[in-house]
Amino acid sequence: MKAALVALVGGADDGQIGDSFLREREFTKAEAADIIAALGPEFATNLSTLSVGTWQGPVASTYGVHLVLVSERTPAPATAFEAVRDVVTRDLLDERRVSVNRDLVQRLKARYRITIDEAAITGAAPQPAVISTAANSGTPAPNTGNAQ
Repeated sequence: MKAALVALVGGADDGQIGDSFLREREFTKAEAADIIAALGPEFATNLSTLSVGTWQGPVASTYGVHLVLVSERTPAPATAFEAVRDVVTRDLLDERRVSVNRDLVQRLKARYRITIDEAAITGAAPQPAVISTAANSGTPAPNTGNAQ
């Protein structure tokens, strides 16, 4: 791989170096989504860190590793507000709903004492109380004055 990189930096024909590849060997004016679809998110992330104008690598993709030449990088065009109005409105309403719900829960928590039933959380059955009586202890039960 290092020898191939040295050869490419020295001006070798990139069509004669490396293994054959089922996907495109060159992407022109490709958007990030296209690169992610073709070579994976890791490759696209690493590609964004490379310098323009020189062969670099290896850069990992879902297919292996590649030597890459970024010949040009152009910023994405600004999106018109009308194109994203519905998404922005939905996100704003969702954010407000989450905030109102969080505030409501905080106010409710302040009004009540909260205790946690650990047995209910762990699924443990409550242990029955053991009561000693004359029938099972061998001693007479105390007289409580409630004879029937």
